[in-house]
Amino acid sequence: MAGREILAGLATKGGKAMQRELENTRLYQEALRHIEEMMAPYEGAKPNVPQEVFPRVATGKQKIDPVVAKAIGDKDVLDQMLAGMERGRHLSGWYNMEPLRLLWGDISGPDVGTHRFNRFQDYMGPTSILSKVDPNIGNASRWTSYDINRTVPPERLNNEGTKLITKPPAGYGGAGQINQYKVAMPMLETGKSLDPFDYLKTSRYSGALKGNVANLPVDRHAVRAPLMLLGDPEGLATSVKLEKGAKAFNAQERFGEPGMTYDDVKDVPVTWWKDVPKNAAEYYAMEDYYKMLANEMGLAPAEAQAAGWVGNAGMTGVETDPTLTAMDLFKRRVAGQAVQRKRDPRDILTDFMTGAGHLGVAGVGLGLGSSLLPGGENR
Repeated sequence: MAGREILAGLATKGGKAMQRELENTRLYQEALRHIEEMMAPYEGAKPNVPQEVFPRVATGKQKIDPVVAKAIGDKDVLDQMLAGMERGRHLSGWYNMEPLRLLWGDISGPDVGTHRFNRFQDYMGPTSILSKVDPNIGNASRWTSYDINRTVPPERLNNEGTKLITKPPAGYGGAGQINQYKVAMPMLETGKSLDPFDYLKTSRYSGALKGNVANLPVDRHAVRAPLMLLGDPEGLATSVKLEKGAKAFNAQERFGEPGMTYDDVKDVPVTWWKDVPKNAAEYYAMEDYYKMLANEMGLAPAEAQAAGWVGNAGMTGVETDPTLTAMDLFKRRVAGQAVQRKRDPRDILTDFMTGAGHLGVAGVGLGLGSSLLPGGENR
């Protein structure tokens, strides 16, 4: 009898949990519909901002990894890269968040709204460091709130600058929190955007979200794609950790173990490949490569990078839904907050834009938090 009662209790508990999940899903879809309606007058709008090519730092005697040079010079790889971009062409406008800027202008006035929109995108850069989409958008929104209200965050670094002696608010911590603070705090203090000399990728990521797609963020997927298509074992990393705390190993040496052949490289996990430009010279070489591909595709540089990110998502290990744009992900963040906080999503969004609040501290368990922002440090 006791066994039946336990099973019945588990079934009831499971049923209640399922009911809550279904109700949250219904509320989420309703909240998303309200946000879509709020944005509807601006859908289809495209940025009209200067397309400024960022200046470059002198690279001196920096060398480019030979396997990277080989990959971006290979004709077969080029053809496959173009094919991947063609597969993702339909989302080449991934970075377009112009509808949000226009709505912000109607709520706060054109000049103020545009300024706050741009500052939000500025903060999307540093808060993308080792961050998933939910905390990235949430952290960028809280830094925007500090910016609007001229207040300061609670974080404080120790004298050595190696750790935070005062942590971020509950729900905002993460592996990249120290570097996020180090980059975002000077922006808050000076009112300036990221310097493209010092922050090659994140400055371009923020710039693209503001509408300047003349540059592009060379993220780990942009690097992986040509290396994986080339299939040269030299493209494997020399230091790989399978999990936190595990001992690093040399993937090139692991690949060369007895019984493994050149053809096995196609089955090597994506995390075993080199994925970050080692210096500015290599970054610029990759950026120029994508600009060349963009010209072939008839796209702007950041549009081509986004198309390649979408088209090669399955190969390079993109974890976010490749059917969603940056604007889609933002809407889903607001909708998720509405469910969690039991508020009208339109009020949450208006509060954020006017400085009366920001976009919460966490997701609502709807499977959104595992997505990674294209262009972010942890793509």
